Amino acid sequence: MKNKCIWLCNLMLILAAVYIMFKIHEASNIGGIQIVSSEKLAVLTEGKQYIENSSNACDFLELQGQSVAFDADSLTYYVTHNTDNDDFEAIFSTAKGYKVYIEDDGYDGDVDDSAYDEHIFRMWAVSGDEYTVCSVIFTGAPVMSVYTNEYMSYEYGTGNIVLFNPADEEVNGLSVRTSAAYVKHNPNSDTYSVKLMKKSFEEEKKLSLLGLGKNNNWKLYKVSQNDGSLMRALLAYDIWNIMNEDSGAQRQCRFVELVVNHTYKGLYLLTPKLTRGYLGLDDNWTVEDAEDISETDISSLVDKMSASEIGRYVLFVQAVYAYSNVKDDFAIAYNSVDNDSCQWMIMPNRIEYALGGFDNKLNYLVYGDASRMMLTLDDMGISRQYWDNELSGLCAEEWTRLRQDKLSTENILLLMEKYKEYIVKTGLGKRCDGDWFGYHYDVLKKYMISRMEYLDTVLGV
Repeated sequence: MKNKCIWLCNLMLILAAVYIMFKIHEASNIGGIQIVSSEKLAVLTEGKQYIENSSNACDFLELQGQSVAFDADSLTYYVTHNTDNDDFEAIFSTAKGYKVYIEDDGYDGDVDDSAYDEHIFRMWAVSGDEYTVCSVIFTGAPVMSVYTNEYMSYEYGTGNIVLFNPADEEVNGLSVRTSAAYVKHNPNSDTYSVKLMKKSFEEEKKLSLLGLGKNNNWKLYKVSQNDGSLMRALLAYDIWNIMNEDSGAQRQCRFVELVVNHTYKGLYLLTPKLTRGYLGLDDNWTVEDAEDISETDISSLVDKMSASEIGRYVLFVQAVYAYSNVKDDFAIAYNSVDNDSCQWMIMPNRIEYALGGFDNKLNYLVYGDASRMMLTLDDMGISRQYWDNELSGLCAEEWTRLRQDKLSTENILLLMEKYKEYIVKTGLGKRCDGDWFGYHYDVLKKYMISRMEYLDTVLGV
């Protein structure tokens, strides 16, 4: 019995030692890259030439066989990481002829913590006669790399996309989606259009990205630099979806950190492009952006709409917009049955100015006066007579129903809290706004309460 106890104690000691050694090994590398001291790095690079801007730095790291998103201006890799896991599960591979190390800078957190802290690691790439130093940032958000062979501006350039998704555990905790694609850039709105190439002449290639369904046409909308809360567009999309639960005009989107041709572009919203296929419409329908339709044609289509259809969009505009020029920020799907009627769907498009406005004008939330943010009837192109006789009662009835159920102030604040948890956990709050995210969140929260209550008063709820 005594020998058995001694044997069990020895076994437990051995297992504990193995565990400690494993944790020490785990702590001494990230994704297979060894963490070494600055003193050892000095020895490893002694007598070698330092290359400040290595032309092949973007090729030093790969994840799951794909080049990691790399910003050539700052020599920084953006690496996605699932912040629900303590450990970084994916394994890097490195360029032939180079050994890569991460400098031990005394940071005592793990990769999960580094995403939240926006900690930047220094990575050394050492070859036989030279070395260079880059930075590595781990982010809890998906990262999309876009590469094109041609200049992008209004015309599609050929290239490919690589989307790294940290929350998809299909491949060692990191899912990678790649596709050859046509990419177009609108420099005015800083928006990107991505059209996946065909597999063959008969079959279009579609990918399901970030749980948004299989599509071959995608849009990337930049999160406004004026939005310190990062969530205004998301909140506006959700308000629209709540108002339109009984229709096919839903809008879904997800955050991605975007790198285009080795240039970091910042935080974007990825969403399927509004097409007939996405909306489930047949070839008799036409889908267009309002900005591409003449005012005469829009007026003709609106004249065929029912008051209930117009009223629902008026409610949405009043709930989320503040400036008259947003009347062009929507897409329209229509099927003209005859000269007197029209099947119709209207959907918000970029939501560029949702719950806000222009970068150079607006410190809008600070004032806390929601009434100053309401659009007038003239802004929306609605006559006083049409409002009084047709729309006012419909809007009041619909708004009352929404406020008593899915669009209550409590539910809006729950949505905001969900976004806040994600933004803080993934490190996006610090990445995009330093230490001011909490302030902007609190101000937006107060503003949303005020705006909803003001609409209640306007509509007599």
